[in-house]
Amino acid sequence: MKRVNVHGFVLLGQALQPLTDLKEGSLYGDFAYSLYNAREFLQSMVKSENVPLRTCLSALDGLIRAIDCIVPDDMEAAMFGQDRKKEIHSGEIYLVQEALGKFQTVFAEELPLVHTYSVSQKGAYSTPDLVDHAEIIFSAEMVKLLPADAIRDIQQAGRCLAFDVPTAAAFHILRAIESVMLKYLSFLSKEKASPKKKDWFSYIESLKEFSAEQTVIEELNQIRDKYRNPIMHPKDVVSLDSALAFFGKAQFVIQMMIEGCKTPEPPF
Repeated sequence: MKRVNVHGFVLLGQALQPLTDLKEGSLYGDFAYSLYNAREFLQSMVKSENVPLRTCLSALDGLIRAIDCIVPDDMEAAMFGQDRKKEIHSGEIYLVQEALGKFQTVFAEELPLVHTYSVSQKGAYSTPDLVDHAEIIFSAEMVKLLPADAIRDIQQAGRCLAFDVPTAAAFHILRAIESVMLKYLSFLSKEKASPKKKDWFSYIESLKEFSAEQTVIEELNQIRDKYRNPIMHPKDVVSLDSALAFFGKAQFVIQMMIEGCKTPEPPF
């Protein structure tokens, strides 16, 4: 998934617009910057991986080559190394105008086929934050204490929420909670805990054995009953509203467990 800056298309249009004013008798100095700038935009489109253009690439290359016939590739040579009062040859103007018209036509036909989507905001969460770094729901200090697996699953959960895949989001949230739960259990037991089974019931029972915070136990039991067990059944799905609520609940219980992993500082 890549973010597309659609304003780039507006800037491209603005860069190409001056080329339509080329006519017989046009002076090099009046169009040197416009031609150079247009070529820069076109070349950036060729190199860009954000918008996978295919059909118009040949026409785009043709327009670049037509500009090359007038303006040197080197900026200093283009701006200062040419006779700025020299008229641009009519044949060169024709090549640019012809190539520009062809590119505009093919580009207009290809753009509707490019897959771009609008992502709506989910609750109070910023869309860029959900997509790129959902772990921002925790403080920087807290993130440093989170297991790497938990961070990855929180990030995946954020993306799933952003793109309307709530059941998958809930699945990743559960994985993140479990990673932190195991860290919490390891801390409380001084790495001595060895649950008989690798399941939430056994983990929670072990947490009780090692005097875990009662509120954490209650929260984990609620999550196990309401989310973890049902989500294991393929027929059950999670609504977007439920996934968003679960995301907030997960933030609370994860934060409590991480706080419980901190070694108390001495009073002096």
